[in-house]
Amino acid sequence: MCHSPGSHKHDALKTNVKTVKFPWSVREEVRVTGYLWSEDRMVGGADLAGFIGNQTACYERFSEWFGKQNGQFSAIVEQNGEIWLGCSHTWSYPLFYLQKGDVLAVTDDPEHLLPAIDKPVADRETRNYFLNFGVTPAGYTIVPDLMQVRPGETVLLKGGSSQHTLSPIHTFSGTRNGTSEELARLIREEFGKYAGFLKDKEILLPLTRGYDSRLLACLLKEFGLTKVTCATWGRPANRESPTARRVAETLGFPHIFIPYSTDSFHRDAKEEMFDDYIGYAGHYSSMPFLQDYFAIRHLLREGVIHAGTAVLPGHPGDFIRGAHLFPSLPGKDDISLANAIISAFGNSYPATHRERDLLRKTITREFPEKNTAKTALQKFDLWDYEERQCKLIGNSSLVYDFFKISHLSPLFDKNIMGRFLQLPFGQRLGCSLYYETLTTQFFSPHGLDFDLRPAYTKPAGRPAVIETLIKLVPRFLKKIYYPLDDDVFYREFTGELMRSSQKLHYRHPLKPHFYNCYLTQWYLAKVESRLKNNPGADFHD
Repeated sequence: MCHSPGSHKHDALKTNVKTVKFPWSVREEVRVTGYLWSEDRMVGGADLAGFIGNQTACYERFSEWFGKQNGQFSAIVEQNGEIWLGCSHTWSYPLFYLQKGDVLAVTDDPEHLLPAIDKPVADRETRNYFLNFGVTPAGYTIVPDLMQVRPGETVLLKGGSSQHTLSPIHTFSGTRNGTSEELARLIREEFGKYAGFLKDKEILLPLTRGYDSRLLACLLKEFGLTKVTCATWGRPANRESPTARRVAETLGFPHIFIPYSTDSFHRDAKEEMFDDYIGYAGHYSSMPFLQDYFAIRHLLREGVIHAGTAVLPGHPGDFIRGAHLFPSLPGKDDISLANAIISAFGNSYPATHRERDLLRKTITREFPEKNTAKTALQKFDLWDYEERQCKLIGNSSLVYDFFKISHLSPLFDKNIMGRFLQLPFGQRLGCSLYYETLTTQFFSPHGLDFDLRPAYTKPAGRPAVIETLIKLVPRFLKKIYYPLDDDVFYREFTGELMRSSQKLHYRHPLKPHFYNCYLTQWYLAKVESRLKNNPGADFHD
């Protein structure tokens, strides 16, 4: 049933909307950024605002319509003292809000809301979660009272209350077997939409030796897109670059390798722009990704890419192919599922028993989602999708927005993602059907079936005794066992950032090559220092 907002109920309510971070189009009561697909046509800007304006008779209609759309976009609707918010399933343009007294405030840059918060200090539970996963749980941020719209969520804000609707990620009912031929046909059909938009664009393809970016390279070739530059970056002589170069050369695309070094890091990290990026990409809820920043900065400086370039990152390929699933997953109860999530996705932060108990409590409270995820597999998928793929991996695409470069994520297309999540567990486990599809239907026809990583089935999580042994082994022995020279150059980046904040006492990760453990501590310390001072910007401006 459709309930129209009653203007008489909210006469004393003050609404404040401030959008400064992304390019927004405004049409009457609607603000929108990004695009959606309508009958294979990309709709954005004022046209998209008009589309949404036709769905604003009531919040129920807006929410139902919004949850069915396919694209990368966010929207804000102001209606008679109410504010309606929506982030599409990709969470490409995060939104934040604050409800305080008679004021509703919304922004795409949470910095503008800090002055309205009396004591912006992270609570123990959110802090603990962030230190273990590099993101804040569900709709929370590091700052109390400052909330974020979740991926695929619509929110109705009105005086003193809110209503939340989370769209299911399992968009097709039941399970249905797939074949490599059918899935290849689906991928090509859906990519055709993106090819139409890209036909006159210069394209940057971040290319590794993996499956996902190699698939995108094949699709670019098949659709006759020739203005393509492939690029790989990281440690000189890393394991990714030779294969990536061979893939690019086989398809006739130019390939660039950007070697990372301590000197280049020092040069770029000393710029004020780097600090701006940390705030831009972290937004008080996600660990900022560093591995792409220096490469994009270099490519812009050298004129290889520019504001008109479109970038095609390969995420969330690991999610749709089933890379994180393990054989015993379907039989897990909520507690053992939480333990599996900590083991699979935690950054090796050495949590105490009390901190680990608190972590389990947070996961089991925030991610039952009985309306959208009923089985253990669906709950695991939901956590992986929302907390890892959107807030951590997908959030890395903000580096392109920061430099005013457009980006598209074809593998995040709702139709592709929904079909792969519909496959039976056995066809997803070990990425079996995904790998078969890509190898037989794409790589072999293009002569790219070389240097492929073998299929891998993730173990079910370590028994408690093994976790305990890892904690007890001296750190110097772990450093001998675990590979420390990562392909990305994270070891050196992390060391330099840690030396820049020497007063911080870091907890060392249980596995010494889990550098994100240090980066989350570094970013959290930076945020807490910022919150302690908190001069902020006036959100009433």
